[in-house]
Amino acid sequence: VRAAIQCHNSTSATSTNSVFFGSMTNNDLRLGTNDSTRMTILGGTNAGRVGIGTTSPAAQLDVSGSVSQTIDSGG
Repeated sequence: VRAAIQCHNSTSATSTNSVFFGSMTNNDLRLGTNDSTRMTILGGTNAGRVGIGTTSPAAQLDVSGSVSQTIDSGG
């Protein structure tokens, strides 16, 4: 099933200033803004792989770009 929910800028139904989520291909779940996919959760044979900044994650978690980590010492 291919379906998506897309919310546009209220001034134009064709605006690229939108937020969307849905299953576009291969039962993947894609989340995006401004007409660009920002995060993908794969379905099909690679189900469960998550891509941030990539639409083709090659590992369980595939991040394209910089990553920041904060460790709380519990103090």
